[in-house]
Amino acid sequence: MTRLMLQRAVKEQRLQFRHVLADSWFSSSDNLLFIDRLKKYFVPDMKSNRLCMFSTQDRNRGG
Repeated sequence: MTRLMLQRAVKEQRLQFRHVLADSWFSSSDNLLFIDRLKKYFVPDMKSNRLCMFSTQDRNRGG
């Protein structure tokens, strides 16, 4: 549902925005990659038990 709302907002251009502020509930890698493909910036709340990679090299080598 979140992705559909974002996709519609970008497509219809009724709401102009650069950033997506999201609760930790929505900060999955799939959602963050989806937001990135929309060419938007994301500001998610991250739970303390989540892993975060800051570069493609870190991700590819597993951290």
